[in-house]
Amino acid sequence: MLNPSQISFGFINTNFQDQYLTEGIAVAILIFIGFIGITLAYEATKNVYNPSYATKLLAVGLILTIISVIFLHWMLIQKAPWLFRAA
Repeated sequence: MLNPSQISFGFINTNFQDQYLTEGIAVAILIFIGFIGITLAYEATKNVYNPSYATKLLAVGLILTIISVIFLHWMLIQKAPWLFRAA
């Protein structure tokens, strides 16, 4: 069985001090998706008098934000598994 530090994906460099270009682009896209999600959630607060539209905006915004956070956390676990080891 391989240690998590031995498993390498093509776009994630497991060395903590180095970074591939594709890794940086993937992180930038995920941060942008999270920003769009937070923006949609904020726009939902401006549509109080149209509750169905506000609910849709809020749902899509929260889904995008949660997806972004999950994938960013997953990438950090792949990058530095020693940060998340049990004591």
